[in-house]
Amino acid sequence: MSNLKKSFLMGGAAAGAALVASAFFSVLAVHAACTNPATIPSGFAAPCPVFSLSSTSVTQAQTLTLSATPQAGTDYIYTQAYVSNGTTWSPYTLAGNNAYPSYSSALASLTLSSTQLSSLSLGTHYAVVWNWLWDSTAQCYKGPGLNQCNTGQWRVQSFSLTSSATPTPTPTYTYSQSSYYAYSQSAYTNTLTFGYATQGANIGTTMSNSVWASKYAPTQSGTVNSISVFVASPVSASPNNLFQVAIYADNAGIPGALIAKSASQTITPDAWSTIALSAPIAASTPYWLAYNTNGLDGAHNNLRYDAGTAPGAWITPPTPFGTWPATFSPIGGTSSINVSIYATYTPGTYAYSQSAYYAYSQSSYYAYSQSAYYAYSQSAYATTVINVKNSPYNAKGDGVTDDTAAINSAKRHPSIWAWASSNWSAATRK
Repeated sequence: MSNLKKSFLMGGAAAGAALVASAFFSVLAVHAACTNPATIPSGFAAPCPVFSLSSTSVTQAQTLTLSATPQAGTDYIYTQAYVSNGTTWSPYTLAGNNAYPSYSSALASLTLSSTQLSSLSLGTHYAVVWNWLWDSTAQCYKGPGLNQCNTGQWRVQSFSLTSSATPTPTPTYTYSQSSYYAYSQSAYTNTLTFGYATQGANIGTTMSNSVWASKYAPTQSGTVNSISVFVASPVSASPNNLFQVAIYADNAGIPGALIAKSASQTITPDAWSTIALSAPIAASTPYWLAYNTNGLDGAHNNLRYDAGTAPGAWITPPTPFGTWPATFSPIGGTSSINVSIYATYTPGTYAYSQSAYYAYSQSSYYAYSQSAYYAYSQSAYATTVINVKNSPYNAKGDGVTDDTAAINSAKRHPSIWAWASSNWSAATRK
């Protein structure tokens, strides 16, 4: 199960979209209410309120429906679900609205037929799904369980499969995934910046009631979320302590057409002031980040800067505050300095290679060959659990260090060999 966990970064437009739950009510009515299992296996998250089963006990002659319902807000269901069968996990595709490839922003569900259930062994089975919920305060996506940016745990439900209507007892066991790999997506970043994100040593002049713009280029395509400026003291008293920002296109080396502008916001003196603004941008394309303020005179509300080579231009004052010409004109002059202004944006494309970008390094720890390393087998876990990060094995688990030697050493533990003598032939090492 090489794709048991998959990460993605949503564009700014998607992150701001609200789900309309009422559109799904008529569909949700046919599914059972969400109920958490009495015991949540270690390393997994509670399924509710997202993941539910039509029944927790079925026979092989019946059907079983898996349903994943987005939470209020911006929530995406990963449509690749998994169902355990002995020591393996089998993938199943949930049907959703495919808002993003392999993701659904609406109800996603799957009904396992009697034929599919008959292919499973009798006893207790586990089904897992994943969802990403946007946290507008933290400005990041959070997976289930941990309430942390860009990480989480699989939501798990359990069901009993019998050959008759009489349910079989549910075995209890634990399988700690946390000791084998860290669901660490810290290598992923939600946002990038372009511009000059440094507090300049010098203070500009006469920026009030004019428009200043600096030219910078992003390294990737995406959507701008905000623009930040560093305004030095002195700042005029209210109401003359406001600023706005905008983005202009480049026109043969000078500012051209207006792309987007912001609302007004109060300046925080001698600190970064950030204001929301949304605009699409293309990789390696120059844009002009513009600043406008309503200070009382040329000595107030000025940006910091350093000597540098970033092209800059300004509109001949006076330009009334909040006035953004459709075309940047009349240009009063140009210069080359690094002004303290930058844009934050969300990339539109990225690669989510688990092995390259985060320490979900299944190939290093166990090529999702569960039967080889910790077969989700009651008998294996009731006997011995070995944490390969502990002495004497000392695996790093950082997604960078090759821990093959530590894993191989752990495999030679006497209790592992005792179990492996009858099961090892079924393992598939990738």
